[in-house]
Amino acid sequence: VNRMCLAADVPLVESGTAGYLGQVTVIKKLFGEEDPDQDVSPDTEDPELTGDAGEKALGNEAKNSIGGIERKSTRGWAAETGYDTVKLFNKLFRDDIKYLLSMDKLWKKRRPPTPLDWDKLPSTEFVDGPIRDQQLWSVQQCADILNNSIK
Repeated sequence: VNRMCLAADVPLVESGTAGYLGQVTVIKKLFGEEDPDQDVSPDTEDPELTGDAGEKALGNEAKNSIGGIERKSTRGWAAETGYDTVKLFNKLFRDDIKYLLSMDKLWKKRRPPTPLDWDKLPSTEFVDGPIRDQQLWSVQQCADILNNSIK
């Protein structure tokens, strides 16, 4: 059913096994239509894409840079920064969102995301639900939970 809804571009309302209290999730396509002429993040160091797989596979130097910029995994970068909550938050919710906003085609048919800065979080009210699972956290409370989880 999930694949059929995604293929038909119909949102799927999923309650999972814990939906007996009214909590549901809408599953919708994350990205827009595929454009084969423009990759979102092409891997120019992939030997299969460049056509010289043999040379690169046998090479002694494993290059991890494109244009002088070293590529790192987010986990490796987080470890290097000492799992600093502010740096992690700003990278994931400000810098990465700004990068995604630069891809105009992604936002033609949907509302673009809003980057968040740790020092300038919106002040929204906490909405209390009848039970704990139905409480709606504010952005500040989510940031506090993230901070406590990383420590």
